[in-house]
Amino acid sequence: MIFSKLHKFIFIKGRKVAGTSTEIALSTICGPDDILTPIGQTDELMRIERGAEAQNYSADRAAERAYIEQLKVTPLRKIGKVRSPEGPYGNHMTLTRVLELCGDVRGEYQIIAVDRNPYSKVLSLANMQAATGYKETGVMISTPEALQAEVNDLFDSGSIKKLVNIKQYRGPDGKLAAHVMRYENLADEFAAFMAKLGIDNPPVLPHAKKGLLADQIDPRNHFTAVQIGTINKLFAAEFEEFGYERIE
Repeated sequence: MIFSKLHKFIFIKGRKVAGTSTEIALSTICGPDDILTPIGQTDELMRIERGAEAQNYSADRAAERAYIEQLKVTPLRKIGKVRSPEGPYGNHMTLTRVLELCGDVRGEYQIIAVDRNPYSKVLSLANMQAATGYKETGVMISTPEALQAEVNDLFDSGSIKKLVNIKQYRGPDGKLAAHVMRYENLADEFAAFMAKLGIDNPPVLPHAKKGLLADQIDPRNHFTAVQIGTINKLFAAEFEEFGYERIE
């Protein structure tokens, strides 16, 4: 999550939608008083390399600074053990919670988010959970067998429910309050948002969490008819609101 007082925007971060890449890019235009919540340790290093870092999310600024410095000197094989200080602001906060903490600024601030075809989100999450070596390489690699096993586990455990992002973008009145950029057109929509802010030399979106190109895969090759039906029902509001085509 980003709360930018400098540019008057709020970025609400959904899951498996290139949220980290977008967050890193947005962080580079933020000011010292803006709130930038921590991201994964390997991703935080990528953000640091681009001149930004997690800040102002806890009550202890010294602890935030110590966390960043520790990340810089920790070997990659151990970086997952470095923990950020806790605070009231977190990575995947809902818009409603942000407004509770910061006040209802919807009339003053632009609220943005990113979302993606639901079938692709499920495949992307399955790949992330099946992958090995991300903390060391920044790339999520899985085998076809491991990917399929994780797909089935997501349905069996009900974990796909955490990919229903639209609820995060709603205001206290339950209405969709964020401008949601589509993953498939993200580069163009991000550039348009930068232009709207009047940013000269806008940042380039990095490719964080490199892995499976889920949007280039036919979902019918990985989901059963029952699983497709489950996705269609669970993500019904997202299919409707964002205009994604259901597989029947």
